[in-house]
Amino acid sequence: NFSTIETQQRNRMSFLFSFELSHAGKRIVLKATESEIVVIPIKRSFAKAAYLKLSEVFAVNKLFYKKKFCVDVSAVFINKEKGTEKIIQFQCDNEEQCDLLVDQMQHIIARVPLNEPIPRRKVLILVNPYGGTKKAPKIFKKIVKPMFDKAGVPYVHKETEYAGHARDVSIQSNSVKQTANTLHTHHILLVTPDCTQP
Repeated sequence: NFSTIETQQRNRMSFLFSFELSHAGKRIVLKATESEIVVIPIKRSFAKAAYLKLSEVFAVNKLFYKKKFCVDVSAVFINKEKGTEKIIQFQCDNEEQCDLLVDQMQHIIARVPLNEPIPRRKVLILVNPYGGTKKAPKIFKKIVKPMFDKAGVPYVHKETEYAGHARDVSIQSNSVKQTANTLHTHHILLVTPDCTQP
């Protein structure tokens, strides 16, 4: 599911980190820029490398699978206006390597310098159960909630109660500090199955 590219083009780029590990049973070098993850095969028999846009990545998690420490990179690929979740797994040489890789990738995805802590920002998720096809609660339960849970992003889930409720909450949360502090949220996400305006 990686896009294929020429290795020579990537050699001129500035990389934020570089790890030697395994992917799909083959030894690779995993590198990252500010916008993508680059996988470069170590064996010369492979002429091409592959990359994954960081804008498609929503979670990076460590796990112990088949007696090996691994890192799962969860991404959503948009194809014909439909998102498909893919998990790309890398096998680490040891637990410390996994911990370092997860930490560095999470910093890059959050766009936070490696020497600073990643802020834990809570999201207010407003679900519009009345808009359009009325499938927003199902979209939240089957798509949005699992993504937030996997990414470890804290959130508050609320359903809108009337037409214009989402707009009222967003205006209050953006302009009145008291409302934002009461909800303890930093961002707002509206889940609606159509182009209904908040």
